[in-house]
This record gives sequence, C-alpha cells and structure tokens, in this order.
Amino acid sequence: VSHEELLTAGLVWWFPQSMRYTGDRITCEVYANTDGSALTAFTFHAYFSTSLLSFLEIRNDAKYTQPNVYNNVQGQVVSITSGVAQGVEDTDITGYELLVASVDFMILASAPEGLHTGVLSCTVVDMISATGELEKQEDAQINDMQ
Repeated sequence: VSHEELLTAGLVWWFPQSMRYTGDRITCEVYANTDGSALTAFTFHAYFSTSLLSFLEIRNDAKYTQPNVYNNVQGQVVSITSGVAQGVEDTDITGYELLVASVDFMILASAPEGLHTGVLSCTVVDMISATGELEKQEDAQINDMQ
C-alpha cells in the first residue's frame, strides 16, 4: 500500500500494516515533517473507536521529554510535549520523517472481526519551533493498510 507524502509541517501516524487480532497490542508510530524547523514542542489529540481499542500508553522518542498524557474522555487522548531532552541539537529535531512518539493500543476481546474504518484520527493542536509555531489545528495523516 502506498501513501501520499506529507509535504508540509504536520504529523503522520503509521498504523500497523498487517492483520491484527483481538487481544493484540498495537503500536502506532508518529512522525513529524518539521518543514525545515527544529520541532521543540508539540500537542496532539488522538480519537479512537472505543468499541475496538483501549488506550495503553504514549512514549516519546528519546529526543523529547516525556509527554503529559490526559485520557479522561472516553475515546480521546491528549498528549502535550513541552521540550527536548538534554543535549539534543536542533539538527536532531529537524526533518521530513522525524520519529516523535509511539502510541500503544489494545484490540478489545469484544471487537468484531472484519475490516474497520474510522478507527483512529488525530488533530495536531500545536507544533512549535524555537522560532515560532509551525502548525495548528490540522488533521494528522493516518497511514494504514488501506
């Protein structure tokens, strides 16, 4: 399956590219296109189908501080990352396909078999560089096996 390249600042979520089954833990990798700027902070809201998935955790890449995660609304997770790890250079956090986070879900035992659509979406609330805001309130691109 091929997907369109993200050509401007924003986030791309890579959903697993193979079949998954009830009880499986799945990891979505989140990549950023920083549009040539050093990404120092970012916030996103992830929305997921509660009839299929349960949220487990978000882990930022080692280049960033660990996020503040809020999961107090069913089917929604908010992740706020407010800085980079000590010793990280601007060149380490600038790129076209920069890994920023991994998000883990569990497929519910009660999830029906079959091909599902609309399982996950994400809104980029803020992407911030040292020189200012890169992106705000845009849907992230979701790449899956479709």
